[in-house]
Amino acid sequence: MKNKFGSIPQSFFIAPFKFSKEFFLSFKTMLTVKRLRLFSAVLISLLIFFSSCVNIEQVTAINENGSGTIILHYWTKSTNLSMGDEVGGFSFSEDKAKENFTSANSDVTGITIDNLETDSSTHVRININFSDINKLTQAEGFSKVRASWTKSGSGMDFKYIIAKDTAASNSPGAGEYKLEYKFDFPGEVTSTNGDRKGNSVTWNKTVADLNEDIEMTASVKTKSKACGIFGIELPAVLLLGFLFSGYKLSRKRRKNFFKINFQKN
Repeated sequence: MKNKFGSIPQSFFIAPFKFSKEFFLSFKTMLTVKRLRLFSAVLISLLIFFSSCVNIEQVTAINENGSGTIILHYWTKSTNLSMGDEVGGFSFSEDKAKENFTSANSDVTGITIDNLETDSSTHVRININFSDINKLTQAEGFSKVRASWTKSGSGMDFKYIIAKDTAASNSPGAGEYKLEYKFDFPGEVTSTNGDRKGNSVTWNKTVADLNEDIEMTASVKTKSKACGIFGIELPAVLLLGFLFSGYKLSRKRRKNFFKINFQKN
């Protein structure tokens, strides 16, 4: 094409088209990235929200040797299971739930899963036997727990710690989801940081309290025989006393017997 200034290069007409096409592609890419970021943020928020939407009630009975039983009850809104059968590390599938709490140290003796229409919630109840509470974390379901049951001067010291979860504690409505733990001990509870009633102690917490470790402690006076003169050694002392007395009595009788016979003769 020509004008009074001469011919116009073809690139003059093509360049704007190239610019428009590149701008459109760039703008489209930018929108896609923003949408992906928004989607990721929403997904992460949902995952954090769902991870804190579980209520827990746990009743544990501990024997003096550290063995015991657990009745675990956890539940969530049924709508929270629309993305899968696991919420916050808790499974709402019977097979998976049983697997989570089974180990060389623990055994699941019973499990039920109920859907309540009254409040549209799903409940899991599990009965567990364990050989040693100190080894409770061998089961995947107790991986966030540190438990100890150790001897002390007057009995046993108990400690049960739930690891902090700041993501869950900061999620919306975290204070509405309860964490209730009750422990029945084999002797008198002399001190604790929980609510004591007889030989039982209860701790009432919420998911919001997971902004730090939840530590439950108690000192328990057990019925084990103490060491020393009033413990294991006392029966031995009494036995030796009886044997020595019997020996002296027997010797005296023999001496009198020979004395009488000698006088007769």
